[in-house]
Amino acid sequence: MKPNLRLKRAYEQDNPATRDQGTGKPGRTYDSLGRRSAIILELEKDRTKHPADRIEKIVVKALDEAIRQTLGH
Repeated sequence: MKPNLRLKRAYEQDNPATRDQGTGKPGRTYDSLGRRSAIILELEKDRTKHPADRIEKIVVKALDEAIRQTLGH
């Protein structure tokens, strides 16, 4: 299964240096069992500068690996 990612809308905004944005990492949400909130997987890196076709390949590869690990293959 491959997603068909398409850009619907693009936004641009200033992106000041991290030191100018505040301190600490953003908070995480936890469900009622104390697990971190993420549906199937969480990709750690920001991909906003990648073209949609590259993001699609990254997501598909990450999903395939997560499924393999979950199924123990």
